[in-house]
Amino acid sequence: SACGQILLGVRSRHLIGAKRSMKILTLYNHKGGVSKTTSTFNLATYLADSGSRVLIVDGDPQCNLTEIALAQTIAEMDATAAVKKAAAIPELPGTSILDALNQRIRGDVAFIDVAKVKTVPIRTNLHLLRGSVALSSIEDDLAESHLQRLAMRTNLMRTYVSIGDFLTRLAAKESFDYIFIDVGPSSGALTRGFFLACDAFFMPVAPDRLVLPTNRGHVVSIRSALVGCRAHIVEG
Repeated sequence: SACGQILLGVRSRHLIGAKRSMKILTLYNHKGGVSKTTSTFNLATYLADSGSRVLIVDGDPQCNLTEIALAQTIAEMDATAAVKKAAAIPELPGTSILDALNQRIRGDVAFIDVAKVKTVPIRTNLHLLRGSVALSSIEDDLAESHLQRLAMRTNLMRTYVSIGDFLTRLAAKESFDYIFIDVGPSSGALTRGFFLACDAFFMPVAPDRLVLPTNRGHVVSIRSALVGCRAHIVEG
């Protein structure tokens, strides 16, 4: 795809001098139904097939990216559970993004331990950090950390930068070239937290009269929040 070619060009420029430069990207649209998740998976697959090591992160409580990436695994697990008439729903493989972030938000650790995070291999060069339908349970914690980011409270300051710090260290450990984050159709604290970790974002659109008006205000809102966060990080 044209977008994939652009990303490969970016990668080649950042590999000058044999130095790896990982990039974190997201596809965002406040309106659903514009192939945001599908495009995220397809772009990540294209780059993986082109030789880059890619991690896809499901940052949407709807977990659509997880369902796409683990479709075969989920079908096999459901079939096995049906045969055995299992009362409990079997746990999906790997660590969820919620489990990883809860080390910082619910625990008392200063930094997320990437050694405890297990990604799921989907195909050659492509891994998944799966989603959780309970991910929105930490939205209030992230919102508070954003609001209190200037209060010089170390605990909250570490929380609002924890996503970017965690993903950067995980990428270094697993030698990922790209991380794609799938976010939900929202401009809330979860989305802002993931945006803060990103180097760039793309906005897939559809020929719908509600798409552009819907996104214009929300992008401005996210941009304003991120400018404040990044300015504080630089000053700090």
